[in-house]
Amino acid sequence: MRKWFSFPIKEGETSRQAHCDLPEGTYERECGKEGFFGPATHMYHQHAPTGWSHWEGSLRPHAFDTNKVENAEGNPMTAPLLLTNPNVKVRIWNCDEQMNYLVRNGDGDDCLFVHEGSGDLYCDYGHLSFRDGDYLIIPRSTNWRIVPKEPVTMLMIEATHSSYMSSDKASSVITRSMTLPSLSTRQSTTRLKHSKAVTRLGRSS
Repeated sequence: MRKWFSFPIKEGETSRQAHCDLPEGTYERECGKEGFFGPATHMYHQHAPTGWSHWEGSLRPHAFDTNKVENAEGNPMTAPLLLTNPNVKVRIWNCDEQMNYLVRNGDGDDCLFVHEGSGDLYCDYGHLSFRDGDYLIIPRSTNWRIVPKEPVTMLMIEATHSSYMSSDKASSVITRSMTLPSLSTRQSTTRLKHSKAVTRLGRSS
């Protein structure tokens, strides 16, 4: 089995856990290999690494005002693209009435972040209620629709030709069992790590 080169080492004043209890007066910078996967180095700076005074080139930070995005209603699969590349598609979608049709993404898993509103998700695996702050992971080729209880705004993130997986550190939290109503008379207990059901990761702070 292939493994990462890993040489755990601490120098100077550090935190015992990433992102928590930072040394006083410091700013954290994370240098990772594969996003939330694999080894990472956490460095602490006296000055914010994002406190730029000058920027050259086109690859610079951007702020998107999604309140100005037009035609964000209707079919979620045709909602306006904010960002896209061969690996990911990011859309903003508004829904204020129940969907009387099903949609299915054959290109990759979808992560739906509920920015505003609440409602019910119906899919091949059953029914799940959601509210603002929830993340919904929908596996590729799953038929689904939502019925809003109030107007809903979602950020849709497609893992194009790929799948969502739990990170190494969070796996013990995210893979808790939950029971979803089945389309038959039986009920099925599923785990997110098996990627067999739509499940709710949690609520943002």
